[in-house]
Amino acid sequence: MTAPTPAAAQLWARPAPVIAPRPVHRLADVIDLRGPDAVAAQPALALDFRGADDGFGPSPTSSSDLPCPRAWGQQVSQALVEVLGAHRPVTQLVRWTTTDVYARLARGAQAVPSRHPGRGRRPVVRRVRVDDCRDGVAEVAAVVVVGERVRALAFRMVGRDGRWVIDQLTVG
Repeated sequence: MTAPTPAAAQLWARPAPVIAPRPVHRLADVIDLRGPDAVAAQPALALDFRGADDGFGPSPTSSSDLPCPRAWGQQVSQALVEVLGAHRPVTQLVRWTTTDVYARLARGAQAVPSRHPGRGRRPVVRRVRVDDCRDGVAEVAAVVVVGERVRALAFRMVGRDGRWVIDQLTVG
């Protein structure tokens, strides 16, 4: 092993460069925002909230623009009872429920211990009745068999943003 030469062992310390942002021309430097004319000197934003329903919030959808409520009600009924029986994760219903209904389903799913997919029988939806009350609204009643018990499931679907969304749910 060779000994290092004195030049290679010597360390050189250099100062770090000073990095400072360039000065920015601020509005406060131009206009005195503390004086009596401060309100008159500030520019106004041109906002018009009269047509706030144009792109803000959910928009109602007509029944003619939505899938068949009976077929959709049958499928979502099966998904709901599987979530309530811990055979399906509740996150699969987030797109098809309002925030209130989703929160109730999530609390209910936490109360039921998760099951292994191979154990226990899955709940079965026996019968579904759909009532088209108004345009864009459908009420669903389902008869469900969970193990040895027969239960009822009722929910209201409304058309929002081109899909059915469950906004009321009752499990009996």
